[in-house]
Amino acid sequence: MKSIRIFVISVLATLGTLSLFITETVDLNVGAELPQAVAVFETSLQSPITSSATTMTLTSNSIRGGGSLSGYNCFTVDEGNANAETICGTVSGTTVSSLSRGISQATGTTTVAALQFSHRRGANVKITDFPIIQILKAQNNGEETFENILSYTSHPTFTSGTQIIDKTYADALAFAGVATSTENNFGGVWLATQIQMASSTDGLPNAPYVLQSKYATSTPDGTSQAGLYIPVSKNNGKLSQLWLDLSEGFTWTGTHVFSDAVTSNATTTAIANTIGFSSQFSMVASTTITGTTLPQPVYMATTTGAVELSDANVSVASNFIGFAVNDAVNGGNVLVQMDGVVDGFSGLTIGQDYFVQDAAGTIGTSVGTSEVFVGRAVSATEILIDTGRSDQYISNSGSVDLATASTVVSVPLYTRTIIVEYQMQDGTANDVEVGGTFTLKENGVKSTQLFACNIGTGSCNSKGDSTITWSPSASTLTFTEGTAAAGNATAYYYR
Repeated sequence: MKSIRIFVISVLATLGTLSLFITETVDLNVGAELPQAVAVFETSLQSPITSSATTMTLTSNSIRGGGSLSGYNCFTVDEGNANAETICGTVSGTTVSSLSRGISQATGTTTVAALQFSHRRGANVKITDFPIIQILKAQNNGEETFENILSYTSHPTFTSGTQIIDKTYADALAFAGVATSTENNFGGVWLATQIQMASSTDGLPNAPYVLQSKYATSTPDGTSQAGLYIPVSKNNGKLSQLWLDLSEGFTWTGTHVFSDAVTSNATTTAIANTIGFSSQFSMVASTTITGTTLPQPVYMATTTGAVELSDANVSVASNFIGFAVNDAVNGGNVLVQMDGVVDGFSGLTIGQDYFVQDAAGTIGTSVGTSEVFVGRAVSATEILIDTGRSDQYISNSGSVDLATASTVVSVPLYTRTIIVEYQMQDGTANDVEVGGTFTLKENGVKSTQLFACNIGTGSCNSKGDSTITWSPSASTLTFTEGTAAAGNATAYYYR
């Protein structure tokens, strides 16, 4: 099916006045399905339609002499009136859907917005064959395609070069010579030798060379296939290793992943990360590190991205990304293992949890000033790294007076959860006192409001209240006094 898009310039004469207008037509699909176009059919609209309606309902659907319309048909609505319009659509019962409105009176294959009108209930509807004539003309003029195969009633005799032959004639054609083959035309070629294939020999326009299957194989054995051959993949779509001369040296660039054991029968030099540890990464150190003697816990500075020693007693350093496993100086490269089992310790207690200590770059079984968990010992010399433990205690805010108009305290780095413990009085003669805890989450509830209500009346109006808000982006916790608030609160921070 082909879409036709043209511009139509029309002159409309209405009530003795000439009006010149230019409209852009819309697409109308033609060529795939011709209208039914019965001899006589006339009815009326059962209900009015607007100029943009895509469905209309007919009063009846009866063809003179019997039968009814179905499928694609075209009609003239309000024939002879100023708002006469040609409409095509798909008929099913008395419903005509998928309407093409305002069919051009010049082409029959396009629609014109200026020829689309509203029509009243009872408007006259007649079948029309104008669009089918225009579509047939377009097909026979080569302006449109035929949807189905064209056939002769019997095999004719062809005498002119401009006649359209049938399959029988084409099958009977004798091979009487062939032109030279090109990338765009069928023709004859030369079969390339092995030397010509390997040399990319160009036979020029009149003698193109093609590769021969006898010089191709998927399993070269180095003897009968020795020489110049074309590699063909195996049944699994991959090339045989036999195509490679494994005695030659290879230079590897980029990242290479080995999913199985790698055996080296000679000296192997690794300039970057250690082979065999997918979790070890080469990073820049911003301090002296002695990970060769004993793996040291490290964190990555948020401002520079450099590696520094973890320290549970220093807020900014109370974090852990892995263990440094070699020595490095400030500005040098250090290997950091971020998961899996790290070796190189001594005297570990199997099954015991280990934490960063207050001494930078050291670990132990007790929690330091801040809780920084690094993993669990799986042998006397190995720790299974665990950087995913949540709710590790960092520090607390100390007591905050809720009667102060506004108190802002700093939230430590790496905080993910805040638990606030509070006590409040409503400040009235009843001196109602309440207390409890609540939790704030970095990716959840970040603010709450506390009330001290009068137990005797159950009323919370004008009683003690305080609002507590966490701003993770500013790393602050704000305590704001409400009405007659009194009491205190303490915030506990967890990574």
